[in-house]
Amino acid sequence: MSGLGGFMTSRRMEIAAQKGKKKPGLNDLLEEVERLHQRHAELNARIEKLNAAEEIDRDEVFERVLSGYRNELQALAAELAKKKAILERDLAAHEQERKKLAHDIRKTEELLKEAKIRHIAGEYDDARYQEIQEKYSAQLSTMKKRAASLEAIAKRLKAFKTMDVAAPPREEAPPAPVEKRTKRGEKPRVVMEDDEFVLDDEDLPEPPPPADLPDVTPPEDALVEQSVRQVKPVTPPPESDDKLDLDDDFDLERDDGWDDFGNPLTDVQEEEEEALSAEAKEGGSPDAVPMLMVNKGPNFGSKFPLTTGRITVGRSISNDIQVPDSEVSRKHAEIYYENGKYILRDLDSSNGTFLNGKITKEAVLKHNDEISFGGTTFIVMFPK
Repeated sequence: MSGLGGFMTSRRMEIAAQKGKKKPGLNDLLEEVERLHQRHAELNARIEKLNAAEEIDRDEVFERVLSGYRNELQALAAELAKKKAILERDLAAHEQERKKLAHDIRKTEELLKEAKIRHIAGEYDDARYQEIQEKYSAQLSTMKKRAASLEAIAKRLKAFKTMDVAAPPREEAPPAPVEKRTKRGEKPRVVMEDDEFVLDDEDLPEPPPPADLPDVTPPEDALVEQSVRQVKPVTPPPESDDKLDLDDDFDLERDDGWDDFGNPLTDVQEEEEEALSAEAKEGGSPDAVPMLMVNKGPNFGSKFPLTTGRITVGRSISNDIQVPDSEVSRKHAEIYYENGKYILRDLDSSNGTFLNGKITKEAVLKHNDEISFGGTTFIVMFPK
Protein backbone atom coordinates (compact mmCIF):
# COMPACT_ATOMS: atom_id res chain seq x y z
CA MET A 1 0.00 0.00 0.00
CA SER A 2 2.84 2.35 0.76
CA GLY A 3 4.21 1.86 -2.77
CA LEU A 4 0.76 2.50 -4.33
CA GLY A 5 0.21 5.49 -2.08
CA GLY A 6 3.59 6.93 -3.07
CA PHE A 7 2.81 6.43 -6.75
CA MET A 8 -0.58 8.18 -6.43
CA THR A 9 0.98 11.10 -4.58
CA SER A 10 3.66 11.44 -7.26
CA ARG A 11 1.01 11.29 -10.02
CA ARG A 12 -1.10 13.98 -8.32
CA MET A 13 1.95 16.23 -8.05
CA GLU A 14 2.71 15.68 -11.76
CA ILE A 15 -0.87 16.56 -12.76
CA ALA A 16 -0.80 19.65 -10.56
CA ALA A 17 2.47 20.76 -12.16
CA GLN A 18 0.99 20.31 -15.63
CA LYS A 19 -2.06 22.35 -14.66
CA GLY A 20 0.21 25.08 -13.35
CA LYS A 21 1.99 25.34 -16.70
CA LYS A 22 0.56 28.08 -18.87
CA LYS A 23 0.11 27.05 -22.49
CA PRO A 24 1.69 29.69 -24.72
CA GLY A 25 -0.95 31.67 -26.60
CA LEU A 26 -0.83 33.48 -29.90
CA ASN A 27 0.54 36.64 -28.28
CA ASP A 28 3.47 34.72 -26.77
CA LEU A 29 4.15 32.98 -30.05
CA LEU A 30 4.04 36.25 -31.97
CA GLU A 31 6.48 37.88 -29.53
CA GLU A 32 8.91 35.00 -30.07
CA VAL A 33 8.50 35.30 -33.84
CA GLU A 34 9.15 39.05 -33.74
CA ARG A 35 12.29 38.51 -31.65
CA LEU A 36 13.58 35.90 -34.12
CA HIS A 37 12.79 38.13 -37.06
CA GLN A 38 14.65 41.05 -35.51
CA ARG A 39 17.72 38.85 -35.07
CA HIS A 40 17.25 37.63 -38.66
CA ALA A 41 17.34 41.24 -39.92
CA GLU A 42 20.49 42.02 -37.88
CA LEU A 43 22.36 39.06 -39.35
CA ASN A 44 21.28 40.02 -42.86
CA ALA A 45 22.61 43.53 -42.35
CA ARG A 46 25.99 42.23 -41.08
CA ILE A 47 26.37 39.89 -44.05
CA GLU A 48 25.60 42.71 -46.47
CA LYS A 49 28.18 44.95 -44.80
CA LEU A 50 30.87 42.29 -45.08
CA ASN A 51 30.05 41.60 -48.71
CA ALA A 52 30.28 45.31 -49.50
CA ALA A 53 33.51 45.94 -47.57
CA GLU A 54 36.53 46.46 -49.82
CA GLU A 55 39.18 47.03 -47.15
CA ILE A 56 39.01 43.43 -45.82
CA ASP A 57 40.93 40.55 -47.37
CA ARG A 58 38.78 37.56 -48.30
CA ASP A 59 40.97 35.11 -46.37
CA GLU A 60 40.12 32.17 -44.12
CA VAL A 61 39.28 34.39 -41.14
CA PHE A 62 36.88 36.47 -43.20
CA GLU A 63 35.20 33.34 -44.58
CA ARG A 64 34.94 31.82 -41.09
CA VAL A 65 33.12 34.87 -39.69
CA LEU A 66 30.89 35.16 -42.73
CA SER A 67 30.10 31.46 -42.62
CA GLY A 68 29.13 31.75 -38.95
CA TYR A 69 26.66 34.51 -39.74
CA ARG A 70 25.25 32.50 -42.63
CA ASN A 71 24.84 29.34 -40.56
CA GLU A 72 23.02 31.24 -37.81
CA LEU A 73 20.84 32.93 -40.41
CA GLN A 74 19.85 29.59 -41.92
CA ALA A 75 19.02 28.20 -38.49
CA LEU A 76 16.86 31.24 -37.76
CA ALA A 77 15.07 30.88 -41.09
CA ALA A 78 14.27 27.24 -40.27
CA GLU A 79 12.99 28.22 -36.80
CA LEU A 80 10.84 30.99 -38.25
CA ALA A 81 9.40 28.53 -40.76
CA LYS A 82 8.36 26.24 -37.90
CA LYS A 83 6.76 29.10 -36.01
CA LYS A 84 4.94 30.18 -39.15
CA ALA A 85 3.54 26.66 -39.58
CA ILE A 86 2.22 26.74 -36.00
CA LEU A 87 0.66 30.16 -36.52
CA GLU A 88 -1.03 29.11 -39.74
CA ARG A 89 -2.37 26.00 -38.02
CA ASP A 90 -3.92 28.09 -35.22
CA LEU A 91 -5.07 30.86 -37.54
CA ALA A 92 -8.22 29.01 -38.65
CA ALA A 93 -9.34 28.51 -35.04
CA HIS A 94 -8.56 32.16 -34.30
CA GLU A 95 -10.67 33.40 -37.21
CA GLN A 96 -13.51 31.05 -36.27
CA GLU A 97 -13.52 32.43 -32.73
CA ARG A 98 -13.57 36.01 -34.06
CA LYS A 99 -16.58 35.28 -36.26
CA LYS A 100 -18.47 33.50 -33.48
CA LEU A 101 -17.73 36.35 -31.06
CA ALA A 102 -19.01 38.94 -33.54
CA HIS A 103 -22.20 36.89 -33.94
CA ASP A 104 -22.67 36.57 -30.16
CA ILE A 105 -22.12 40.31 -29.63
CA ARG A 106 -24.74 41.16 -32.23
CA LYS A 107 -27.26 38.71 -30.72
CA THR A 108 -26.67 40.05 -27.19
CA GLU A 109 -27.15 43.65 -28.33
CA GLU A 110 -30.40 42.62 -30.03
CA LEU A 111 -31.55 40.88 -26.84
CA LEU A 112 -30.88 44.00 -24.75
CA LYS A 113 -32.72 46.16 -27.27
CA GLU A 114 -35.67 43.76 -27.29
CA ALA A 115 -35.83 43.81 -23.48
CA LYS A 116 -35.91 47.62 -23.54
CA ILE A 117 -38.79 47.62 -26.04
CA ARG A 118 -40.77 45.11 -23.97
CA HIS A 119 -40.12 47.18 -20.85
CA ILE A 120 -41.42 50.32 -22.56
CA ALA A 121 -44.47 48.37 -23.76
CA GLY A 122 -45.18 47.25 -20.18
CA GLU A 123 -44.52 43.52 -20.69
CA TYR A 124 -41.41 43.58 -18.45
CA ASP A 125 -41.59 45.30 -15.09
CA ASP A 126 -38.64 47.27 -13.69
CA ALA A 127 -37.24 44.31 -11.75
CA ARG A 128 -37.30 41.96 -14.76
CA TYR A 129 -35.77 44.59 -17.06
CA GLN A 130 -33.00 45.43 -14.55
CA GLU A 131 -32.18 41.73 -14.14
CA ILE A 132 -31.75 41.28 -17.90
CA GLN A 133 -29.73 44.48 -18.16
CA GLU A 134 -27.27 43.46 -15.44
CA LYS A 135 -26.84 39.91 -16.72
CA TYR A 136 -26.33 40.57 -20.42
CA SER A 137 -24.56 43.92 -20.15
CA ALA A 138 -21.78 42.22 -18.19
CA GLN A 139 -21.56 39.45 -20.81
CA LEU A 140 -21.49 42.03 -23.60
CA SER A 141 -18.64 43.94 -21.95
CA THR A 142 -16.57 40.74 -21.57
CA MET A 143 -17.16 39.73 -25.18
CA LYS A 144 -16.19 43.16 -26.51
CA LYS A 145 -12.93 43.09 -24.54
CA ARG A 146 -12.13 39.66 -25.97
CA ALA A 147 -13.02 40.88 -29.47
CA ALA A 148 -10.61 43.82 -29.08
CA SER A 149 -7.87 41.42 -27.98
CA LEU A 150 -8.50 39.15 -30.98
CA GLU A 151 -8.44 42.15 -33.30
CA ALA A 152 -5.03 43.18 -31.98
CA ILE A 153 -3.76 39.64 -32.52
CA ALA A 154 -5.14 39.68 -36.06
CA LYS A 155 -3.17 42.85 -36.84
CA ARG A 156 0.02 41.28 -35.53
CA LEU A 157 -0.66 38.17 -37.60
CA LYS A 158 -1.05 40.36 -40.68
CA ALA A 159 2.26 42.05 -39.93
CA PHE A 160 3.93 38.66 -39.49
CA LYS A 161 2.79 37.56 -42.95
CA THR A 162 4.73 40.47 -44.45
CA MET A 163 7.96 39.55 -42.68
CA ASP A 164 10.84 38.46 -44.87
CA VAL A 165 12.17 35.13 -43.67
CA ALA A 166 14.05 34.28 -46.82
CA ALA A 167 17.45 32.64 -46.94
CA PRO A 168 20.57 34.83 -46.55
CA PRO A 169 21.41 37.10 -49.49
CA ARG A 170 23.55 35.64 -52.20
CA GLU A 171 26.62 37.38 -53.47
CA GLU A 172 25.96 36.91 -57.15
CA ALA A 173 23.87 39.58 -58.82
CA PRO A 174 20.39 38.59 -59.99
CA PRO A 175 19.87 38.16 -63.74
CA ALA A 176 18.66 41.18 -65.64
CA PRO A 177 14.90 41.16 -66.18
CA VAL A 178 13.76 40.17 -69.64
CA GLU A 179 11.13 42.45 -71.06
CA LYS A 180 8.25 40.52 -72.60
CA ARG A 181 7.32 41.76 -76.05
CA THR A 182 4.79 40.63 -78.58
CA LYS A 183 6.28 39.63 -81.92
CA ARG A 184 5.79 42.16 -84.68
CA GLY A 185 2.69 41.32 -86.65
CA GLU A 186 0.92 39.60 -83.74
CA LYS A 187 -2.28 41.13 -82.38
CA PRO A 188 -2.42 42.09 -78.68
CA ARG A 189 -4.54 39.81 -76.51
CA VAL A 190 -8.12 40.92 -75.97
CA VAL A 191 -9.58 40.13 -72.56
CA MET A 192 -13.36 40.09 -72.15
CA GLU A 193 -14.32 41.68 -68.84
CA ASP A 194 -18.12 41.64 -68.51
CA ASP A 195 -19.41 44.05 -71.18
CA GLU A 196 -16.09 45.66 -72.12
CA PHE A 197 -13.11 44.71 -74.25
CA VAL A 198 -9.80 45.41 -72.53
CA LEU A 199 -6.42 45.30 -74.25
CA ASP A 200 -3.65 43.80 -72.19
CA ASP A 201 -0.98 46.55 -72.08
CA GLU A 202 1.80 44.06 -71.39
CA ASP A 203 1.23 42.34 -74.73
CA LEU A 204 0.99 45.45 -76.86
CA PRO A 205 3.55 45.41 -79.70
CA GLU A 206 6.38 47.87 -79.54
CA PRO A 207 5.59 50.89 -81.75
CA PRO A 208 7.86 51.34 -84.80
CA PRO A 209 10.34 54.24 -84.87
CA PRO A 210 9.05 57.54 -86.28
CA ALA A 211 10.82 56.94 -89.61
CA ASP A 212 8.80 53.72 -90.17
CA LEU A 213 5.42 55.29 -89.52
CA PRO A 214 3.30 55.57 -92.69
CA ASP A 215 2.28 59.10 -93.65
CA VAL A 216 -1.44 58.33 -93.68
CA THR A 217 -4.14 60.20 -91.77
CA PRO A 218 -6.83 57.82 -90.49
CA PRO A 219 -10.49 58.72 -91.10
CA GLU A 220 -12.07 60.70 -88.29
CA ASP A 221 -15.26 58.66 -88.05
CA ALA A 222 -13.79 55.15 -87.87
CA LEU A 223 -16.35 52.53 -86.93
CA VAL A 224 -15.58 49.79 -84.43
CA GLU A 225 -16.35 46.36 -85.75
CA GLN A 226 -18.83 44.61 -83.46
CA SER A 227 -18.58 40.92 -82.65
CA VAL A 228 -21.04 38.64 -84.45
CA ARG A 229 -23.60 36.96 -82.18
CA GLN A 230 -24.90 33.41 -82.45
CA VAL A 231 -28.43 34.60 -83.16
CA LYS A 232 -28.17 37.19 -85.94
CA PRO A 233 -31.03 39.59 -86.65
CA VAL A 234 -32.52 38.99 -90.10
CA THR A 235 -32.95 42.74 -90.62
CA PRO A 236 -29.97 44.59 -89.10
CA PRO A 237 -30.66 47.79 -87.14
CA PRO A 238 -29.80 51.11 -88.81
CA GLU A 239 -26.16 52.03 -88.32
CA SER A 240 -25.42 55.00 -86.13
CA ASP A 241 -22.22 56.56 -84.80
CA ASP A 242 -23.97 57.45 -81.53
CA LYS A 243 -23.07 55.08 -78.70
CA LEU A 244 -25.84 54.17 -76.26
CA ASP A 245 -24.85 54.65 -72.63
CA LEU A 246 -26.83 52.08 -70.62
CA ASP A 247 -26.09 53.86 -67.34
CA ASP A 248 -27.82 57.11 -68.43
CA ASP A 249 -31.57 57.63 -68.28
CA PHE A 250 -33.25 58.04 -71.63
CA ASP A 251 -36.79 58.05 -73.01
CA LEU A 252 -37.63 54.94 -74.98
CA GLU A 253 -41.03 56.15 -76.16
CA ARG A 254 -41.52 58.81 -78.83
CA ASP A 255 -44.57 60.87 -79.75
CA ASP A 256 -46.34 59.96 -82.98
CA GLY A 257 -44.41 61.16 -85.99
CA TRP A 258 -40.95 60.56 -84.50
CA ASP A 259 -38.64 57.54 -84.74
CA ASP A 260 -36.55 56.02 -81.90
CA PHE A 261 -33.58 58.22 -82.78
CA GLY A 262 -35.46 61.54 -82.45
CA ASN A 263 -35.89 62.09 -86.19
CA PRO A 264 -39.25 62.95 -87.82
CA LEU A 265 -40.85 60.06 -89.70
CA THR A 266 -41.42 60.47 -93.45
CA ASP A 267 -44.40 59.03 -95.27
CA VAL A 268 -42.20 56.14 -96.49
CA GLN A 269 -41.08 55.30 -92.96
CA GLU A 270 -44.66 55.31 -91.70
CA GLU A 271 -45.66 52.96 -94.52
CA GLU A 272 -42.78 50.61 -93.60
CA GLU A 273 -43.92 50.47 -89.97
CA GLU A 274 -47.50 49.69 -91.03
CA ALA A 275 -46.21 46.96 -93.34
CA LEU A 276 -44.13 45.36 -90.59
CA SER A 277 -47.10 45.34 -88.19
CA ALA A 278 -49.31 43.78 -90.86
CA GLU A 279 -46.67 41.11 -91.58
CA ALA A 280 -46.55 40.20 -87.88
CA LYS A 281 -50.34 39.80 -87.69
CA GLU A 282 -50.53 37.67 -90.85
CA GLY A 283 -47.79 35.31 -89.65
CA GLY A 284 -45.20 36.02 -92.33
CA SER A 285 -44.47 33.99 -95.45
CA PRO A 286 -45.30 30.26 -95.60
CA ASP A 287 -41.63 29.24 -95.56
CA ALA A 288 -40.73 31.61 -92.66
CA VAL A 289 -39.10 30.36 -89.47
CA PRO A 290 -40.35 31.19 -85.94
CA MET A 291 -38.95 34.54 -84.89
CA LEU A 292 -39.30 37.60 -82.69
CA MET A 293 -39.75 41.05 -84.26
CA VAL A 294 -39.09 44.32 -82.43
CA ASN A 295 -42.43 46.13 -82.49
CA LYS A 296 -41.51 48.99 -80.17
CA GLY A 297 -38.26 50.47 -78.87
CA PRO A 298 -34.69 50.61 -80.20
CA ASN A 299 -33.96 48.62 -83.40
CA PHE A 300 -37.62 48.72 -84.46
CA GLY A 301 -38.37 46.11 -87.12
CA SER A 302 -35.37 43.88 -86.38
CA LYS A 303 -36.10 40.14 -86.43
CA PHE A 304 -34.49 37.38 -84.39
CA PRO A 305 -35.04 33.71 -85.37
CA LEU A 306 -36.13 31.31 -82.63
CA THR A 307 -33.96 28.21 -82.58
CA THR A 308 -34.62 24.92 -80.81
CA GLY A 309 -31.90 25.74 -78.30
CA ARG A 310 -31.95 28.12 -75.35
CA ILE A 311 -31.99 31.86 -76.16
CA THR A 312 -31.18 34.45 -73.50
CA VAL A 313 -32.48 38.03 -73.58
CA GLY A 314 -31.05 40.97 -71.61
CA ARG A 315 -29.10 44.21 -71.56
CA SER A 316 -25.64 42.56 -71.49
CA ILE A 317 -23.92 41.90 -74.81
CA SER A 318 -23.30 38.33 -73.64
CA ASN A 319 -26.99 37.52 -74.34
CA ASP A 320 -28.20 35.97 -77.59
CA ILE A 321 -30.64 38.89 -77.99
CA GLN A 322 -29.31 42.14 -76.55
CA VAL A 323 -31.91 44.76 -75.60
CA PRO A 324 -30.23 48.19 -75.13
CA ASP A 325 -32.77 49.39 -72.56
CA SER A 326 -31.95 50.71 -69.08
CA GLU A 327 -35.12 49.08 -67.69
CA VAL A 328 -33.96 45.63 -68.83
CA SER A 329 -31.83 43.48 -66.52
CA ARG A 330 -28.45 42.17 -67.61
CA LYS A 331 -29.88 38.62 -67.74
CA HIS A 332 -33.59 39.33 -68.07
CA ALA A 333 -35.32 36.25 -69.54
CA GLU A 334 -34.87 33.18 -71.70
CA ILE A 335 -36.81 31.36 -74.42
CA TYR A 336 -36.37 27.62 -74.85
CA TYR A 337 -37.93 24.87 -76.97
CA GLU A 338 -39.55 21.89 -75.25
CA ASN A 339 -42.09 19.28 -76.43
CA GLY A 340 -42.77 21.18 -79.65
CA LYS A 341 -43.45 24.50 -77.90
CA TYR A 342 -41.50 27.69 -77.23
CA ILE A 343 -41.54 28.67 -73.55
CA LEU A 344 -40.76 32.12 -72.15
CA ARG A 345 -39.25 32.27 -68.63
CA ASP A 346 -38.30 35.34 -66.57
CA LEU A 347 -34.84 35.11 -64.90
CA ASP A 348 -35.72 37.05 -61.72
CA SER A 349 -35.44 40.36 -63.57
CA SER A 350 -35.75 43.68 -61.75
CA ASN A 351 -38.76 45.04 -63.64
CA GLY A 352 -40.38 41.78 -64.72
CA THR A 353 -41.34 40.21 -68.05
CA PHE A 354 -44.75 41.02 -69.57
CA LEU A 355 -46.75 38.82 -71.96
CA ASN A 356 -49.69 40.54 -73.66
CA GLY A 357 -49.62 43.28 -71.03
CA LYS A 358 -49.56 40.95 -67.99
CA ILE A 359 -46.51 40.15 -65.91
CA THR A 360 -45.48 36.51 -66.21
CA LYS A 361 -42.91 34.17 -64.73
CA GLU A 362 -43.21 31.36 -67.31
CA ALA A 363 -45.60 30.86 -70.22
CA VAL A 364 -46.00 29.03 -73.54
CA LEU A 365 -45.69 31.38 -76.52
CA LYS A 366 -48.33 31.60 -79.27
CA HIS A 367 -48.44 33.41 -82.59
CA ASN A 368 -48.99 37.18 -82.30
CA ASP A 369 -48.08 37.24 -78.57
CA GLU A 370 -46.51 40.51 -77.42
CA ILE A 371 -43.49 40.21 -75.09
CA SER A 372 -42.31 43.34 -73.29
CA PHE A 373 -38.92 43.80 -71.62
CA GLY A 374 -38.84 47.29 -70.08
CA GLY A 375 -39.80 49.73 -72.84
CA THR A 376 -39.04 47.29 -75.66
CA THR A 377 -41.77 45.06 -77.17
CA PHE A 378 -41.38 41.99 -79.39
CA ILE A 379 -44.07 40.22 -81.43
CA VAL A 380 -43.99 36.42 -81.73
CA MET A 381 -44.20 35.35 -85.37
CA PHE A 382 -44.84 31.68 -86.14
CA PRO A 383 -44.97 30.40 -89.75
CA LYS A 384 -48.34 29.45 -91.28
